[in-house]
Amino acid sequence: MHRVEQLYRAFQRDVYLYLLSLTGDPTQAEDLTSETFLQALCAIGRFRGDSSVKTWLLGIARHLWLRQLRSPPPLTGDSALLGAYLCGPGPESQLIARQAVDRIAQLLSEKGEAPRRTIYLRALGHSYDEIAAALHISPNSARVIEFRTKKWLREQLQKEGYL
Repeated sequence: MHRVEQLYRAFQRDVYLYLLSLTGDPTQAEDLTSETFLQALCAIGRFRGDSSVKTWLLGIARHLWLRQLRSPPPLTGDSALLGAYLCGPGPESQLIARQAVDRIAQLLSEKGEAPRRTIYLRALGHSYDEIAAALHISPNSARVIEFRTKKWLREQLQKEGYL
């Protein structure tokens, strides 16, 4: 099992419950939980071990929650929603998202049905339970598919200079 998956399995519930206590919204807590693990993946090389992994993850989660509180309301429209979902909330990210939406759609068309539908359904605000029911998979599988697909998309977009 990959280390990121081990981290996810070990701490996902703690991170989710922490974010749920902050947001009071299960869907928002799920979104922030996924983003927390994605940020952790990007920053794993900078983890110094001054605190426990759980403390580090909860710190990332809190930072993302605070950033979300300060950010402007999301753009409207499917393309803008998908781009903002994948690239983050700031104005610079919104510009990048507008430029990259066509490429994101092309990249998603290369993936199977489950990854493609998972990303689109999450971008539209569906919960993992709803996605799982639509795709006939478990909610945890929906989370893992989303995590891996977002990671793959970011890697592809970085290689191509979009990010």
